Amino acid sequence: MNSEDYKFSIVRQLDAAELESLRADNLPNLLTLNARYSPHIDVENAFPITPIYIDFLRTQWRLDREFGRAEEDVAISGLGFGFGILLGACTQLKWCIASDAIGNFLTMARTKPAAVSVPPFTYVAKRQDIENAEVFRHFFEQVSADWLGFERPSNWLLDQ
Repeated sequence: MNSEDYKFSIVRQLDAAELESLRADNLPNLLTLNARYSPHIDVENAFPITPIYIDFLRTQWRLDREFGRAEEDVAISGLGFGFGILLGACTQLKWCIASDAIGNFLTMARTKPAAVSVPPFTYVAKRQDIENAEVFRHFFEQVSADWLGFERPSNWLLDQ
């Protein structure tokens, strides 16, 4: 199936209780990665999540061979949640339940002016074995800003 044939529909946006549950389930995993690889950064309270930061955590996790390294499901959960936070902060995408020919799935999506779905956890899971250290930075460089409803914050340092 090519991307032009793919169809999905938004079933609904997540409500406040579902968003809190999503946060409770996944933020601890992001904080686990943060504590191991960048303990000096307070990502929970102050530090804005950027593509460079998520790429850094992912790369450090992939290179880590020491005792206590997070399991793959923890990395997918933490990085996926961080990617979702990033998408929510700088695009018009919202956490939603969407449906396609396979079934319902969690995604960041919008329908206007174009139907857009970016499932953060799936995005991370499908890239776990990719050796490229900049999968999140490249996402924002390769995907049309208009398509996402995106405005890049000045603190991203993508042009360096």
